[in-house]
Amino acid sequence: MEDLNYILSLSKVELDSLPYDVLKWECCCKDCNRGTMVRDYGITPIYFLNRNSKAADKNPSKYWMDTSKIVWLCGKHYAIMKRCGFDYILKKYFEHNKHPFEIIKKVNQGIEKINHE
Repeated sequence: MEDLNYILSLSKVELDSLPYDVLKWECCCKDCNRGTMVRDYGITPIYFLNRNSKAADKNPSKYWMDTSKIVWLCGKHYAIMKRCGFDYILKKYFEHNKHPFEIIKKVNQGIEKINHE
């Protein structure tokens, strides 16, 4: 638990220096492969939204997502949800058995120092 609290309290610059995998968090709707990128620091089911913005730099705590409590909707399905409600999305589009993550790449894994002599 202390390790989790430590990682969640790090600044964006400190997080950038740690090793992580980049995952695509796919929309939870049927036949939809749109999504957003997240960083996996090995504290599943908690992931960090992979954003390079001033807002992420200023307040990284808002970019941690507990995927055991929330699902991701792409922009298209989010707009439908705003217009028709979440119950409509749940009945018409939601796919209960869909695996929400796809590994994209590993970052900062096995970095070698280069001598410039």
